[in-house]
Amino acid sequence: MATSGWQNEQTIITQTFSRSVMLKGNVYIDTITHSGTNLRVTGTIALCTRQRQGSGGSITYSYDQYATPEGGPERVICSKGTRMPVGTDFYSTFDVTIANVPATDTGRNFTVNFRCPSGQYGYNVNLTWWLSFDSSGTAPTGLDVSITSIQDTGATMAVTLGSYGSPSSEANRYIEAAIMGQSTYGGQYRFDIAKATTSATITVNNNSRTNTSNPLTIVPNTQYWYGAYASNTVMSTYMVKGTFITLPAYITSITANDVGQGEVYFTVNHASEGTADTAITELSYNQTTWQTVSDNFHLALTGQTTLYVRRTNSSGSTPVYSISVVPSTRIKLYGSVNGQAQEITKLYGSVNGQSKRIRKLYGSVNGRSKLIFVDSGDPWSSRGSGTAGDPYVISSSFGDTIS
Repeated sequence: MATSGWQNEQTIITQTFSRSVMLKGNVYIDTITHSGTNLRVTGTIALCTRQRQGSGGSITYSYDQYATPEGGPERVICSKGTRMPVGTDFYSTFDVTIANVPATDTGRNFTVNFRCPSGQYGYNVNLTWWLSFDSSGTAPTGLDVSITSIQDTGATMAVTLGSYGSPSSEANRYIEAAIMGQSTYGGQYRFDIAKATTSATITVNNNSRTNTSNPLTIVPNTQYWYGAYASNTVMSTYMVKGTFITLPAYITSITANDVGQGEVYFTVNHASEGTADTAITELSYNQTTWQTVSDNFHLALTGQTTLYVRRTNSSGSTPVYSISVVPSTRIKLYGSVNGQAQEITKLYGSVNGQSKRIRKLYGSVNGRSKLIFVDSGDPWSSRGSGTAGDPYVISSSFGDTIS
């Protein structure tokens, strides 16, 4: 690369509403990579306030001010309402790929549009800089990438390269795996690299590097493109391999609401998801046979039960989340009639020397109060366990409440 660093500053507008201030533009070139007919340019755009006359001064636009590098999206380089004293520069990084640049070219114009929609002192100006790039050497060859595993907010990819081409001895030569929000390199993407190797397994997720001017946030159950890039620091090559769908959101917790009598209501909690694929929640008692349930489901359980729950879409399943439940259940009361066990349907006790019909009877099971007996004809059954003053509430000798 022959052109690097800051280029020559150029004028955007010679006079602003502050007569002492004018605006200029500039670019800093980090890298120029000419691969085949694609020219990739990375660097920084600068919007600069400069002295026009006198000394000092500042301006404050009531509009956002924009910069658009050739081959890239428009971005806000200075927000509306920002005070801009003379000598202040505002920056935005860029990483763009310009197509259809002949492989024999050794230089090219690079244009940045500066725009502010502010009436009399607004501007819409294209500034152009000449970039020189070294066309010597040969591009890397044999680039390939494949998905090895998928997560809810990323993917792991195997990147391979046949040859780095020429030069091949640069320590900074590298291969790259990328996840993109569109079908081409550039725009929204995240990536990570492996230096000085022709084979690497690379995981890209929300902790990976991103295009700072157009960052990508990877979310569950969403379609993305994936690809690879290779550079020998002079020339490069890249590919977009295909698409994949991230896994559904991992289960963070399961809430169990025991309403009694063995009835338990469950809520499966997980992060919000995209809509690229049908994501379902599945339940199993043995991790072999699975059934689809909603994120809110209820079960009638008769004893201690371990449940296994996972989320699934076409890309695969999340790790299994397990939960063990001991439901509260009603205990029936039996007695002996003529030598045979019979369920007791009526039960009497003595209150103040008088016989009283007992409507509900509670006892202790594993340290918890359990309903042992309910008289099916109890007109007070809707009143729960009773309150003080209820004629059907008495105390047993064990301190339990019997109603």
